[in-house]
Amino acid sequence: MISNSDNRWAWAGALACVLGLMGCERVIDLDLGENPRLPVFSFRMDAATGAVVGTVSTSVDFFSPGIPPAEVGVTGWVTDSAGGEWPVAELVAGSGVYSVETGRAWVPGERCAIALEWEGQTYETQVLVPEAAAIDSLELRRFEGFFGIEPDADTSWQIFVHLPAYPAVRNILLEYWVDGIYQTEVTQVFKTTLDAPTEVPLGWNQRLFSPGEEVQVWLWSISDPSFGYWQAVGDLSGFGGPGGVPGNPTNHWSLPALGHFTVAPLAQTSVVVPQ
Repeated sequence: MISNSDNRWAWAGALACVLGLMGCERVIDLDLGENPRLPVFSFRMDAATGAVVGTVSTSVDFFSPGIPPAEVGVTGWVTDSAGGEWPVAELVAGSGVYSVETGRAWVPGERCAIALEWEGQTYETQVLVPEAAAIDSLELRRFEGFFGIEPDADTSWQIFVHLPAYPAVRNILLEYWVDGIYQTEVTQVFKTTLDAPTEVPLGWNQRLFSPGEEVQVWLWSISDPSFGYWQAVGDLSGFGGPGGVPGNPTNHWSLPALGHFTVAPLAQTSVVVPQ
């Protein structure tokens, strides 16, 4: 459980994450074919608070990438299985950033749906809230060097994220902040080890940490469609960790579209690198 102050931090942070990831999502259309323009809906919800935030833009040619224009004036709603409905609204008029405050927690197994109206068509998807995952601990290790890279006094630490054993596999999205700055160098998704603890280096060991840095770690337990989306983004960016051949994420909207609706319980913790 997270406190009200942590909830506010998570809400503000989720907004920063969405904005930061717009750059990643501008190049995910590898094959435009006969449909040269697709909507890109990028929304996430913290299941612990019911807060939703997202952006709407359009696809661009992978071979001629540019910053996608924000799509304004999009309308929509979030619904639950009991008939509850909450309207999607722009956070600031003309910004292309949208938010919803459902005002309640969503429990594992509960259905959450979103519908968005863009250029006269309605795009819908739904997610079953995944089982939560927890961070067992963060472990600091002295960087000993590898592949000819020697330790450096200014970047001398690695951080390993430890997760407990689970009887079923969890899909995990890891994000982190260093001294209050959201890190976008890698897209880090993985599956937990069945019936055994899982250990993962933060940033796939492509980010070493300096003495005095404060590192806040977010761990999202995500659904299978969301996992496929984030894994594809990581493969496309070249920093997805163990991955495959890049390709467009599998569409899980009711009409052809790109992007995602990630509904996830959030776990978070932090550590300060020793001086």
